[in-house]
Amino acid sequence: MNAAGTPAASAGNSVEGRVVIITGGSRGIGLGIARHAGRHGASVVITGRRQERLDAASAELADLGIEHLTVAGNIGEHSESHRIVDATVERFGRLDGLVANAQSFRPVTPLEAVTEADMDLLLDTGPKGALWLMQAALPHFIEQHRGRIVIMATGMGITGAPGYGPYAASNEALRSLTCTAAREWGTQGVTANCVLPASVAHQAPAHRLRPGPRSGVRSDVRRPSARSRRRRRARHRRSRHLLAE
Repeated sequence: MNAAGTPAASAGNSVEGRVVIITGGSRGIGLGIARHAGRHGASVVITGRRQERLDAASAELADLGIEHLTVAGNIGEHSESHRIVDATVERFGRLDGLVANAQSFRPVTPLEAVTEADMDLLLDTGPKGALWLMQAALPHFIEQHRGRIVIMATGMGITGAPGYGPYAASNEALRSLTCTAAREWGTQGVTANCVLPASVAHQAPAHRLRPGPRSGVRSDVRRPSARSRRRRRARHRRSRHLLAE
């Protein structure tokens, strides 16, 4: 255990002195990642669209003694990616890791009711936003011959889920981008991993889907099995060290 009361990382898994950008870091999984990395010695940069949430997260990280920077912005816009990376390097002088965790969401909708705006929003803030950030970070990773990319996606991209078509499709694109980045940039010291926090798609109750008279949406959805839940917990445990490996 270290002075903060958290398990000490081995030298090979240490994030001590590293600088990590975490999009969507003002709450939820993103803020949890920021806390975890910060407690183990990393400086973190968290992004979000709402300044009040960033302010609350900043106060919490400050109370924990975590060196950090907050940057408000919309990762769905191409120019924002370079602004976030530039602000990080200006503050800390380097960039070691990127966690692409932010993505906008749309109400649960059956496929026949999905609009162009629905698809554009999920693609802009999902695979496109992640790619722009990866591109902005890459020159810094190559310069130091080391970089870590973690993309947060969902098991829905593999399994599908009634009412979540745009979300599932955009997250499967995230997984594909991660695989390609690992192959293209691995020889330059860049490691890319994709984490699926939910290995089994969340199935919404039928009344939430607002189906049309001929939608064919299933209502006999069962709870994930105990075996599936065990697999999900195992993936959670394995994902904790992806940034540091």
